[in-house]
Amino acid sequence: MTYNYPGWKTVAEGLRTLDHHVAILGAPSDLWHVFLLLEMFDGTVNGGMNYGMEAMIDHIQAWKRNDLAEARRIWNSGCRS
Repeated sequence: MTYNYPGWKTVAEGLRTLDHHVAILGAPSDLWHVFLLLEMFDGTVNGGMNYGMEAMIDHIQAWKRNDLAEARRIWNSGCRS
């Protein structure tokens, strides 16, 4: 997904209606949190993950486990840009 918010949401909603899983890989990192919340983010191929990759992966995994305290702790410890 290289789209802005409306484009990503439109395409992601369509993909989520399919009878099989198609991963939604988002490029614009400023939208990751919104689409994590909407359950329309499965990962990324963004080069931005080269910076603090392990912390960001831990943050995303905590978010997907609904461990918001841990996700917030990781984010506030310096993961955010």
